[in-house]
This record gives sequence, structure tokens and C-alpha cells, in this order.
Amino acid sequence: MKRLISITALCLGLSLFAQTKYQVTPYAGYNFSDSDSELKDHMLIGISLDTFLNERYGLRLGFENGLKAKYKGYPYQTGMENTDIYRYYVNAIVNANDVFRTYFAFDPYIFGGIGYEDIDKNCLGEKSQGFTNVGLGIRFPISEDLSIISEAKAIQKWKNKDVDVVGNIGLGYTFGNYVKEPETTVLPPPKIEPKPKPKEEKIVIYNQFPNVVPVQSIKPVISTNECVYANTIPKSKDICDNRNYIQVAAKLKCLPNEEYDNRKFLNKIKRYGYRYTIYNTTNRAGKKVSKVLIGPYKCLSDAKRHLCDIKRKIAKDAFVYRK
Repeated sequence: MKRLISITALCLGLSLFAQTKYQVTPYAGYNFSDSDSELKDHMLIGISLDTFLNERYGLRLGFENGLKAKYKGYPYQTGMENTDIYRYYVNAIVNANDVFRTYFAFDPYIFGGIGYEDIDKNCLGEKSQGFTNVGLGIRFPISEDLSIISEAKAIQKWKNKDVDVVGNIGLGYTFGNYVKEPETTVLPPPKIEPKPKPKEEKIVIYNQFPNVVPVQSIKPVISTNECVYANTIPKSKDICDNRNYIQVAAKLKCLPNEEYDNRKFLNKIKRYGYRYTIYNTTNRAGKKVSKVLIGPYKCLSDAKRHLCDIKRKIAKDAFVYRK
């Protein structure tokens, strides 16, 4: 238990230096031992820290503790009938949410790597050794930061060639953001004034005048970035009243929440960790409209900070909407 507390403190300490997206997941599970193993099936607890460089690839550091695994060949009350098992591992993670098309709101992923198993009491040929593990996991988002994590993996031990199967379930907490390259503003090229031409005398024939075309100065249009603008809103002008939303879709037919027909689109919103509501209202023409709104956000600046991410992932025509 002391090792588990130490690993938890290490994971929380790393979060203070977070420059990318992280996920901390405490979990509990069950270890199904190999039929040739001298250890019986046993419960385990653990914790893992995932770091994601982007939406596809990540890296995991993990620790798990087998709780009082019992030996098959030792009687009770001998002092050697059970042992603690400590596993340390490093895994690579590949998210499959962009290739696994589904109508359900969950994100599948695969993982694999190496680790070391430390057995507290080495008996009957069971020794501390390295291992390789591969597995499949599923995330069920329940909010922007929390997810229910379910995994199954196979562990191939290097010395005795035993294969254990582990199933676990945990609660993942996500924090941080992906590292993005700073945006550069491209300035227009400097305007070069033409050299004045020497004046020339011209003879104008009666009733024949040259066509004079007015010269229009063209000013470059510099687009503003709404995400950058959100960070420059003064606190005195920010609006904080929990009435700020981001509209991503609208239909000219008023329907109850549970009967909205585009289920795939709504599940896409939940898959990216956003909460939505369906707002029934009337437009200027007097027709009933059913709008899909993400939010609410406490302040207008919070909504503008999320607008660019929602445009890129969910709806490119999204905009800030206030009830």
C-alpha cells in the first residue's frame, strides 16, 4: 500500500509540470493466473499515468499491486501461504476513435509494452521477472474531465513463460492540453511607392478627353483569431452569468430531446467530452427551431476559448450563442 501511495504522489507531482494532456487512472481488477502457475487467482489494485502527445498516440507509466496472492502448494498458517506482487510497466497507447466508427459514445484504444514483476516471497519456482503485456481498453466519457476506463490485457512472463490475464475497471481524470505551435501572424509586404514620372505636355483635341480611372487603395484585411481574442477580453467587459453557449446545429422542427434524429452527431459531441442541450425556440419568421447548444459556460471568454476546438472537431460553422 505504501508503494501505491508513493506512485500516486509521483503522478500528482508530474501534473504540476504538465505541458501536454494527461490522464490519471486509479483502478481495481482481477488477475487470472496461468494453469501452470503456482499462484491462485487474486485481486489487484493499481494506478496509471497516461500522457498524450496528440489525439492518436500516448505513453503510459503504471503500477499495480496483487493483494495477498495465495500459493497452491502451501497450507495455511505457515507464513508462506501468500505473497504480495508488485508490477511496474511502460506501455505505448494508440487511440482508435478516428478509425472505429460507432453510434455509441465511447473511445476504444489498444496498448502494449514491457514491465517488471516483483514477488515478495519467492516460492515453488515463482520468481521476480520481466514481462510483456498487450491489451484493449475502452473509455466512457461522463464529463469533460472524467471517464470510466475498462481494460483487459494478457501478460507474458519471460522466465517461466506463464501467461496471466488481467481485467480491471477504473476512473480516469484528464487534465492539461496538447502542445500547440504558436501561431505566427503574416504581415503584408511593404507598399512600394512608384517613382513619379516627368510631366509631359499633351495636346487635347476638342471634345475628346482621356478616360480618367480613379485609383482605389486596397487595404489588407487581417483576420482576427477568436481564441486569441477571448484571452484579451478585460474582466470589466466579460459577461459571467451562465447564459453563454456554443450553437453547433439547428433544425426547423421542434422535437423533444430524446427524439432528436441525428444520433451520430450527438454522440460525436459526447465522445469529445462536451455536454449539450437541445433548446426549442422561435426564429424571426415565427417558425419553431430546435437548436443544439454546447454549454452552458460561466463566462463569455470561456465559451470563446472552446469555440475554435469545437469548430475543428464538431461543426465548422459553430458560433457563440447567448440565451
